[in-house]
Amino acid sequence: MANLTPEKIKAGLAAKLGGADVLDRITAEHDLDLFVMYSSINGVYGYIGQLFADVAPDFVDHIVDFGFGEIYARPGLQPAERQIAAVAALTVIGNQWSLRNHIEIGLRAGMSPQQIVAVIMQTIPYAGFPKAAEALLLARQIFDEHTIPSLAEEPS
Repeated sequence: MANLTPEKIKAGLAAKLGGADVLDRITAEHDLDLFVMYSSINGVYGYIGQLFADVAPDFVDHIVDFGFGEIYARPGLQPAERQIAAVAALTVIGNQWSLRNHIEIGLRAGMSPQQIVAVIMQTIPYAGFPKAAEALLLARQIFDEHTIPSLAEEPS
């Protein structure tokens, strides 16, 4: 926050408004969960375009147009079901940064913590124990940040 200047704030807001306009146009005939999920990424990391502005300023346009436009707009899956696929795939490839985003998005899309854990556990034969363990530790960290109580069963 200390590094924010009026110019940076103006640029960030302009980019967000532009992104909202793009999302409004591409989701006009679809459920607005797509917009909520994109906003969730911003809530976790701030405006993602700022990460790439000095290297590839159009990178976020590709994410929005392809990932959240073409792919997420396809029929057949509800928002939470899309996140099941994303959490599984990101666990298998070990992409912790994106996995964090999609666990957060999954919670906001209606996935329960138990479902997230079950999806990660289902990846063990494909991802191996180390990647699944890393994903479970990340999920636990996110659950703690959301003050979600332990999922462990009480001893009898």
